[in-house]
Amino acid sequence: MFYTHFDVELNEHNSLEIESSMFRQEYSTRFIGSFPLTNGAGQLIVPGTHPDNPFGVDVNWRGRPLGLAYEPAETQGESIGTRFSMSLEGDFGQFFSGDVAQSWTYSLSAQYSEAFDTFDRPDTDLRLLQASLNGYGGPDCPQRFVDGVFGPQPGTDPGVGNCLYYSPFGADIYNDALDPNSGLKQPSEVVEYNARTESHSYTERTLRVIEGHITGEVFELPGGTAGLAVGFQNRNEIREAARTNFQRGAWQGFLTPRLGGKGARSIDAYFAEMYLPLTDQIDMQLAIRQEDYGDVDSTDPKIAVKYAPLDQLSFRVSWGTSFRAPSLFHAVGNDRESTVTEIQDPIHPDEGPVNRGTFKTIITAKNADLEPEESENWNFGITWIPELDRGELQFDFDYWTFEFENQISAQNPRQLVSEDPCGPAIVRDNLIPLPDGASDLFYGSCSGSVGAILIINSSFFNAGTIETSGFDIKARYSFDVGENTFIVRSDTSIVDEYEVQASANGDVVDGLGFYNNWNPGRAMPEVRSNMFFTWMRDRHTANLTVRYVSDIFGDVFSFAERSNPQCDGGAGCPADRDVDAHIEVDLQYNYRFGVEQQYTVTIGAINLFDEEPPDLYFNSYIPEVHNPFLRQIYGRVSASL
Repeated sequence: MFYTHFDVELNEHNSLEIESSMFRQEYSTRFIGSFPLTNGAGQLIVPGTHPDNPFGVDVNWRGRPLGLAYEPAETQGESIGTRFSMSLEGDFGQFFSGDVAQSWTYSLSAQYSEAFDTFDRPDTDLRLLQASLNGYGGPDCPQRFVDGVFGPQPGTDPGVGNCLYYSPFGADIYNDALDPNSGLKQPSEVVEYNARTESHSYTERTLRVIEGHITGEVFELPGGTAGLAVGFQNRNEIREAARTNFQRGAWQGFLTPRLGGKGARSIDAYFAEMYLPLTDQIDMQLAIRQEDYGDVDSTDPKIAVKYAPLDQLSFRVSWGTSFRAPSLFHAVGNDRESTVTEIQDPIHPDEGPVNRGTFKTIITAKNADLEPEESENWNFGITWIPELDRGELQFDFDYWTFEFENQISAQNPRQLVSEDPCGPAIVRDNLIPLPDGASDLFYGSCSGSVGAILIINSSFFNAGTIETSGFDIKARYSFDVGENTFIVRSDTSIVDEYEVQASANGDVVDGLGFYNNWNPGRAMPEVRSNMFFTWMRDRHTANLTVRYVSDIFGDVFSFAERSNPQCDGGAGCPADRDVDAHIEVDLQYNYRFGVEQQYTVTIGAINLFDEEPPDLYFNSYIPEVHNPFLRQIYGRVSASL
């Protein structure tokens, strides 16, 4: 990571500020030799002519090509980002005379940022794997496409010369089936070429922002001088995704098809804010912002009032609305994302309504007809600064409430399957049917011959409302001991209501203290609290931070898990879905040196005690709540010139 900041005084009226930053991050993950072939279940055939086929007839094969005996597979990714901004600030005194003109200032700024993400991950190419089962494995076996069909060149015999067989049978993993130390039997060139294929993806995002505003005094009121600020902003967003042909096709054994594409849009915004000191004890703020996305727009006001009957005591109240248009990821462009997750098929005899599901492909399409998200919020607060003989103490207490409408959410694939397992969003295998009568066992809508689920088509939609309220409690105490300064701060947020409506006319459920994976809500712990301890002495500063998040119930699959977390003792249903409360500690020290203390050396540790995030059934952890990284040690050097 690299960051620079320059302030240049052009003259007595104008200054120029320039910022630039760059980061680069690499990451990798190692896991078992290959994924299970969930996409190729029932499609792969071990021919009866295969020399290692003990049955002597064609057989379907389902499984994992490479298990623990083989070298682990590895995904690799890289993220690179840059940002450059420039701001010109000045006052109108250089152009006009008079007291009012002298109070007005202007600011013009421009920002450009871009980010590039590349991701490489291996999977099994079903075409290459089937070729190796047929005896045409290895990178040097002559292959070709004829009318879109992948196969050997004419005159090529299976298992001869450079064409090799791959055996999926457990007895053929090692040279001696019962001795793991006897070496691997499968040819390494077949393993690396036919059972494991690299795939690549690339995403680029750019943002350009041009903004300007003017501020100044406008007229006198009993409490002082009123102030006004008006401005504009233009944002231009571009998102482009590129995928290799292997990722775009339906030949991956486990991973899902992903389509590249590009989306872009331009947004114009205008805003104004006024400060009104009505009396010595009461002041008011009025604000309004209008945003235009071309196809949607919104005008959102805000009003805030502060009453301070004493220097040590003040009350505040505010009301406002907000607006958020669908992002490029949700609604703009022709790219399409997909993922793999465990889904329980209620009509599959091996899964049923209570057993574990299997991995299935979910393709999520964009929705150009999405409405913008809207919200209305209230806030009531008190600040108290008591007089002390030693040190300074301040308490802040706020009660807030938000109501969100048209929340943008992806259709839940588990809900799509459970509500209509043979509906239009569900693509099933039409070649290999489930056992007779399985489709009629639970759902009459699946009458007839249907196979296993291949794809679940999902999209984004506007969900119902979310109503939430809670308290923010802050305290700060600072005091000196000799040449030492100590500061203790606490920042606690307590949520007392989080009600989620899954659809515009759907039922409202209590989401407080739950993971909410099956509805449009988000994971919502009841309490988050941070404690900050700071010590300062001359050139030295040290900070200790303690972070706390309360426990959450991990309702991963459905609402029924809340009242019946043991699933009536069904197979694969854990007895405890609780995600434990979590505490992490961060530590930082910095030292300033130089004639003007313009140089700073900082060292620190994030998650000092190496705490793992608490377990969430099936999904490992909750990314929007918990930190997945273990202890991170860092250091940096900065200079102010």
